[in-house]
Amino acid sequence: MGSSSAVVSTIVQNWREHPPSSYSLKVHNFSQLVNSTTASDDKYQSRLFSSGGYNWRLIVYPNGNGKDDGSGFISMYVEIDSKITTEVFAELRFFVYNKKENKYFTIQDLEVRRFNALKTVWGLQQFLPLDTFNDLKNGYIFEGGHCEFGVDVIVASPLTNWEILSFDEKLSNPKFSWAVKKLSDLKEHVYTSDSFSMGGRQWVLKMYPKGDSGSDGKWLSFYLFLAAGDTLKADEKVFRQGHIRVLDPLGSNHIELKTNRWVERSNTGWGWDQFLSLAELRKSYLDKKDTRLIVYPKGNQKDNGSGFISMYVEIDSKSLMVFTPPTEIFAELRFFVYNKKENKYFTIQDVEVKRFNALRTVWGLVQVLPYDTFNNPENGYVFEGGQCEFGVDVIVAPSLTNWEIHSFNEKFSGPKFSWALKNFSELNVNNLTSDIFSMGGRKWVLRLYPKGDTIADGKWLSIYLEMAASDTLKEDEKIFVQANLRVLDPLGSNHIQLQMNVWFEVQNASWGWNKFMSLAELRKTYLDNKEHALNVEMEFKKLHKYNIPNYIPQLFNYFEQHVPLTINLAWNGVTSLIVSPTMIVG
Repeated sequence: MGSSSAVVSTIVQNWREHPPSSYSLKVHNFSQLVNSTTASDDKYQSRLFSSGGYNWRLIVYPNGNGKDDGSGFISMYVEIDSKITTEVFAELRFFVYNKKENKYFTIQDLEVRRFNALKTVWGLQQFLPLDTFNDLKNGYIFEGGHCEFGVDVIVASPLTNWEILSFDEKLSNPKFSWAVKKLSDLKEHVYTSDSFSMGGRQWVLKMYPKGDSGSDGKWLSFYLFLAAGDTLKADEKVFRQGHIRVLDPLGSNHIELKTNRWVERSNTGWGWDQFLSLAELRKSYLDKKDTRLIVYPKGNQKDNGSGFISMYVEIDSKSLMVFTPPTEIFAELRFFVYNKKENKYFTIQDVEVKRFNALRTVWGLVQVLPYDTFNNPENGYVFEGGQCEFGVDVIVAPSLTNWEIHSFNEKFSGPKFSWALKNFSELNVNNLTSDIFSMGGRKWVLRLYPKGDTIADGKWLSIYLEMAASDTLKEDEKIFVQANLRVLDPLGSNHIQLQMNVWFEVQNASWGWNKFMSLAELRKTYLDNKEHALNVEMEFKKLHKYNIPNYIPQLFNYFEQHVPLTINLAWNGVTSLIVSPTMIVG
């Protein structure tokens, strides 16, 4: 039989209601965002945000990244802070909000991306066609130019939680015998056997000659315990399968009961309070001489899983009751089955975020893998005499706590500020500051150097726009300004005008020109003949505010993994299972 292979896409598209968990970029005027990127390589870079213990930045090309085959599309990328000294593996999920659907159009790259010093940027150059995005009928742009982009950065942590399941069916000496002499004369309530070794653990049998408290004095009670000197580690458990028999001293009509149980607590026994009636025991059985993640290996038949491996995740209902009222947990689930032949994990991910609450504590996949496929050793899922491995990633979606809002202001009630400097030629100061003026909700000043700043060599007029000292930028806040600065011609319209397109990003930031115009030309043409005044005018065209809402402390939820209890004694097999409890923080 021939074989064939095909390239499998790692890109998954879907819609979801839950907003992005890592970062959101809310834009109040998309066309102005496009215009503001002309001076920054056609891209907009967000502020740094934290996810998975690292700092990241969302990069959006509103007209597409032509250098990366993204022309005609919205291009979106994530960049890690270049200060990293190690490799970081992360999954990326990009979002665009659709007002018409009231959902987020989502594209997820299922391939885990490797970020390092040589490769700090990953993303999607063809996220969404521009024609589709720009068509108002489609709902991506709404309310006069609003839109929203987002990203989830899911850092893949090193594997720290696992369990090892090993079976021991070849016991060198699978039987333990205990002869209790003069049973009818025993007065104590309970008797304990000598300790014996089985499957690498120490065990004892406990016998109640007249039954325990639940047997009404008419039954023989038997229980199996771990010996007092052999204790289980935290979250360790042992499965044992075996038989307990009371032997027939005259033949082979033994009384035998089978046990298949998990042992989870060192001081807990498992057995039967009514193993054998005392009447029957005395009649026939005294030597007259002396006498303990959810996986359905064969499928969950109740959930249409017959013929498949079924896998589920259950949340501890107690963790939902930590808050009042009880909370809901949103989580994505990814199930794994290891394949020895491929030396990889076969993975099935449900890209739909699941809602766990008091009414629904279990979610999973009914049909993970056909049982026949799994059970055929040639396929590599069962190997080395019966070993296999199952796994799960539970990714809790935290509340959105990082975002930014962009708003553009093009309608100013008074877009111009004028400043007349009288007797300009007689000024003998290094610099002058204008009166404070308001524009776009912020306070500004003009700073002018009559003989130029330190770079102008005393031959040029230097002028700068600054934020007033009383108006400071918050951390990570920035403002985009588009404006015209003019020195007016007192006799006509031959004004000297330069345009600025700049972001103000740090406190007391200033931007302008150290060589706005030569002082020779200024004295020749641009001074008022009456008062020898220099007239400066600032006209604002656009002002783009970048707002960061207050941080909302996030509530952390967690999972506690609980496992069932079982004990066994017939020693057909002993299983040691060590479980590392899993705690996931959103």
